[in-house]
Amino acid sequence: MRAACAEALGWIGDAAAVPDLITALRDEHHSVRTGAENALRRIGTPDALAALE
Repeated sequence: MRAACAEALGWIGDAAAVPDLITALRDEHHSVRTGAENALRRIGTPDALAALE
């Protein structure tokens, strides 16, 4: 469920979600981390992309 939510935030593209998605990069579940990574790439703001480096 959380992985799907992270992916959905990426499709919505709202930069306000970036801080929460960055936090999700440290989630214990791989699927949530992957969803957050994908979402951050889609949002594409400098902060979002910097979190993926």
